Amino acid sequence: LPGGQVIEYGPTYKQLHAISHGKPVVAVTIAEADYHTPPNLVRLAMAEAAANEASYLSWPTWPEPERKRMCDLIRPQADFLRHNADLLNGTRVRRDVVLFLPFRNWLVTGQCRASQLAAELARNNLQFEVICEDDLRPEAAPGVPTGKAPAVSSRGIPKQLRGTRVLIAGSRADFVASETNLLDRFTRAGGSVITAEKADWLKDVQAAITQPSIRLEGAPTVRAVVRDQPHRTLVHLLNLNVQRLSTSEDKVTPVTELRATVRVPLKKVHSIRALTADAAGTSGALQFTSTAKGRETLVQITLPHLEIATIVVIE
Repeated sequence: LPGGQVIEYGPTYKQLHAISHGKPVVAVTIAEADYHTPPNLVRLAMAEAAANEASYLSWPTWPEPERKRMCDLIRPQADFLRHNADLLNGTRVRRDVVLFLPFRNWLVTGQCRASQLAAELARNNLQFEVICEDDLRPEAAPGVPTGKAPAVSSRGIPKQLRGTRVLIAGSRADFVASETNLLDRFTRAGGSVITAEKADWLKDVQAAITQPSIRLEGAPTVRAVVRDQPHRTLVHLLNLNVQRLSTSEDKVTPVTELRATVRVPLKKVHSIRALTADAAGTSGALQFTSTAKGRETLVQITLPHLEIATIVVIE
């Protein structure tokens, strides 16, 4: 917005996934209560939804003189997402943090603290997933699963907490007794439970994440969403610096020389490429450096030009 405020929907998508229990999430987003959203904001909204395992619902109420122009400008993003559906489906969300959303409080309070926490995590490009109280029931915590060892011991720990070291909540009062017992197991196994009752809760979260999934340098309006497939890591980069000027006009301020360090669950990285529907955006093979870290690899890349949205494919 002209005053500098940034509106985004990624944190809301994550909360919707938590309470929809696997059902598809389809959303129509609007800019300043105007269904005539300008074209680059539509493209950004489409990419933002796709990055968060959701679908953007187009609501085309454009005046007739604007229709062809709008269609021509938006079509490349639709074609891009359709063509790259294999990179959008069958992915696992990267989660350095799990955020607890007590949906039972929906009618209890006029403010959703979890929404505020989700927004702050997203602003700092911390990779997180949201769970609700249904994921902390005792029956969600059977014995030890088979497969790759998680970040903490999984015996008696709910499935939705396995593979993460950090759980964040608005307050300890958000949990009922049975949930507190599960959290005690989580902490005894090496996990951290952090609440936002302290003003510097974000610093505690950042300190608890010893190996963040991604770090971006000097790009406060860029959001990164990291997802994994077998033998492949996907980094969705979204430039939120698209300003709405009017019903049909907007202004994109590109980001240049965007530097990122990404942690990938691969012993070796062979190629990194950038995919985008933006004509002025960088696409194709990217130069990178890599450092082996046990079963993982840290890769450093620089994206010369991010226009609206780019998917970085690490294989």
